[in-house]
Amino acid sequence: MKAASPTEEQKNRLLNYSADENIAYWKFLHSRTHDQDNGLLEKFPCQPTGKSLWEEYIRETGSQRTIQSLQKHFHRSMTKLHEIPLDVEAKLDLYYSLSIPVHKQFMPTARKFAHLFVDKLGNIEAFEMKKADIIEQEEKKDQVKNRKSAPMRKRSSTDIAMEPAKRLVETPRVKRSRFTIDEDLKMCDFVLKCIDVARKNEMFKPTSKQIWKEFIETEGGQRSPTVYAARFRKLVIREVHPDLRAKISEILNRLNIPLEPELLEQLNTQLQCKTDANMAIVEYNSKNRKTRRSMC
Repeated sequence: MKAASPTEEQKNRLLNYSADENIAYWKFLHSRTHDQDNGLLEKFPCQPTGKSLWEEYIRETGSQRTIQSLQKHFHRSMTKLHEIPLDVEAKLDLYYSLSIPVHKQFMPTARKFAHLFVDKLGNIEAFEMKKADIIEQEEKKDQVKNRKSAPMRKRSSTDIAMEPAKRLVETPRVKRSRFTIDEDLKMCDFVLKCIDVARKNEMFKPTSKQIWKEFIETEGGQRSPTVYAARFRKLVIREVHPDLRAKISEILNRLNIPLEPELLEQLNTQLQCKTDANMAIVEYNSKNRKTRRSMC
């Protein structure tokens, strides 16, 4: 006897996951984004469609979904990740770890609460959550800009009553301490050491997560590779502490990295840097020596 075809309602029930199912689904994936031994955020080696992963999910949650349904649901639901009721940091962990392009609607929220490095496709290369005082300062600046540009409007009693609630919406967990100058120096020394041992035909990428895994293992770093990568990138494109300028100049010189005009201006306050047409350092003078980039 031939089985009856499923009705449209049954098809929809099989295809559509409930809100609770979606939350459980993404919370499970988030629990797998960090290394179980050291707690560091890790990249999934491939998309989470393996059979064993979803067998584990069924055991943990008691889900009645089939493995095939759970595998397919990842592709159907990843574009709606920004709508899942998780905190901002958890969503960023998932976007980064699962290599999902950040949804354009979520990008303003992400940039409000985190320093992001995103490629052309919207994939997060590195990120670091902002401290609460930084978020507050930026909010005050935005409020001043809005007051200057917007016409005067009398605040209603509803606006005043809603202000405390607005401050509580999607407030991220702040748990990373500020980098010290000693940490920055240690990072620069480590990168220079890596450049020394790299083969000439090897492409050395100082923002690679693998490099900073080695830093943690050999130098005893207490942060995640993602945070170190974001910090180092910030060092070579933004304001540099005077004690670091000679080391940063040497790193930029040896890796042939183009400079931003503002950074070149900072470095020239202590060093004389000569650049090529691409704004990469070819020669610079420190206090005791002149260094020229090798052209081999």
